[in-house]
Amino acid sequence: MGYSVESYGLLEEDETHNVNQLLKNADIYILPIPFSKDNVHINTMISNKTISLADFCNNVSRNTKVFGGMFTNEFRNCMEEKSIQLYDFMGMETVAIQNSIATAEGAIANAMMESPLNIHGSRCLVLGYGRCAKTLANKLKGLDANVYVTARSENALASAGSMGLNTFLLKDMGDKIGRFDFVFNTIPNKILLGEHIRKMKKTAIIIDIASNPGGVDFIACEEYGICARHCLSIPGKYAPMTSAKILNKAMLGVEL
Repeated sequence: MGYSVESYGLLEEDETHNVNQLLKNADIYILPIPFSKDNVHINTMISNKTISLADFCNNVSRNTKVFGGMFTNEFRNCMEEKSIQLYDFMGMETVAIQNSIATAEGAIANAMMESPLNIHGSRCLVLGYGRCAKTLANKLKGLDANVYVTARSENALASAGSMGLNTFLLKDMGDKIGRFDFVFNTIPNKILLGEHIRKMKKTAIIIDIASNPGGVDFIACEEYGICARHCLSIPGKYAPMTSAKILNKAMLGVEL
């Protein structure tokens, strides 16, 4: 698109670059999502190179722009001290909505790969009814699954019911969990416990798309022989080109 772009910790040919010099020369910085996994280094999961947050904070130019995802308060304070405009992709509603599509498709793809059953005609349970859960439930319904939604909020269940989905309160899950072939968790709190897992079908598949540490007791799943997968960062893994276009559009929506 005509911009001058340098990268580090991303491609093999970048590995000879001096990262501190690159930082000092840039006007805009694009960091990963999440920007860090250990709160010490920038997330460079496909490179052997590391970039410490301290080095980034020390060498980033003042009065510039930084894009990325899931920033900590400490990092925000560092950027504010240098008069840097910080843009968190995960705080952008348009990005979150569009990401929910790739997340839903990736979750369903994982379920299909793990199960000998069709989604069509199966009983699917979605835990929670937030942004990702709504998109997921809708796509499962489009595949002719029997879709159920459970949540604590009666308002959330009323919304799900208005979309033609079956619903029940989360407190009643223990009595109903044994009916389902697929369980998709979107709640980022430990919600699917051993007492629930032991009642599930042995052929059931659990797909947890909640952020770390997830909402499933994976030790109990192993104990009871239930297949459970914690699927994180789905958009970048399953739809990298679409995800790149979403972030690019969001960036261009900011006055660069």
